[in-house]
Amino acid sequence: MHSDNTVQTDNYLETSAQDVFAVGDLIHSPIRIREEGAYLPQINHAIRSGVVAAENLQQTRMKFKGGLRTIGTKIFGWYLASTGLIEEEAFVYSNEIATKSFTQSVSLVDDTPVFCKAVFEKSSKKLLGIQLLSQANCLEKINTAALAIESQVTLTELMQNDYFFQPEFTNLMEPFNRINMESGDQNAF
Repeated sequence: MHSDNTVQTDNYLETSAQDVFAVGDLIHSPIRIREEGAYLPQINHAIRSGVVAAENLQQTRMKFKGGLRTIGTKIFGWYLASTGLIEEEAFVYSNEIATKSFTQSVSLVDDTPVFCKAVFEKSSKKLLGIQLLSQANCLEKINTAALAIESQVTLTELMQNDYFFQPEFTNLMEPFNRINMESGDQNAF
């Protein structure tokens, strides 16, 4: 057992008992952008780890990559989404981080604001985390952010990512295109 009372597993989710696997909220999971794992009691984590354990019951040996703690919810009329590292966790990241906060309207015809906060590695400008908050449904954007973090995309690369444009559903630029456009950390634009 780990100190957080989760079951210890190897990289393939096998416990110290041969052919016995542990998944979901029973395990201490790797976090892709941190040097240490964490307890991740999430449905998507349980499903992904279960799929890997099922694969490993066969001859194939698939390492479990862990996750980013990608979440999305609606509470009291607000949509909240987050993935990756948040600013308050900077102490667990080995390099210096920076943040940028900004607001963007949902689309050209809907001026409901989406409040965005990006966490990135200061030296490389590699994206490490995103938080979104809005009264408009912005939840689908968090999957794009999670993929960018997993792919170790930099803010410069994000600035050139291709997204569809439809004035009713999008703004001229997606929030992820805009993170690197203004100078200075922790300034809204």
